[in-house]
Amino acid sequence: MVDRTKAEMIESFDGLCEKVEIVPDQMRDSGEQIHMEFKPDDEEILKGSKTGRFHEWLRLTDKTTETTVPEGSKIEAYLKEIEVVLPETKKTKKVVEAFMLMQGKKFTFVRKTLGKAFKGHEAKPSFIPQTLLD
Repeated sequence: MVDRTKAEMIESFDGLCEKVEIVPDQMRDSGEQIHMEFKPDDEEILKGSKTGRFHEWLRLTDKTTETTVPEGSKIEAYLKEIEVVLPETKKTKKVVEAFMLMQGKKFTFVRKTLGKAFKGHEAKPSFIPQTLLD
């Protein structure tokens, strides 16, 4: 039997939110998701990875519209976390605009589980911006 090793779990890192974009959802025929790319200040933590970046994907559910998110959804929980760090996101009218405000800014990101178990699948942790850095 082949031995399996568990990836080292990074709990937090400082880095730049390089990219925020809307991309087609690869798991469904229709739908979109928000893709975010974070470049860590300490590049050694991702040594050997393909991109040298952390990636987060947030699925836009069928109930998500241009200006609303479903209450209790993972995207709503992530949005609440962003609003704490970037209060100006509360003034945006569109969901995507709020996430776009992260682009080009440096944060301390922490690993946090926002969703909940669903249909036998455990909720996966995401990297959430916790502190805005200069």
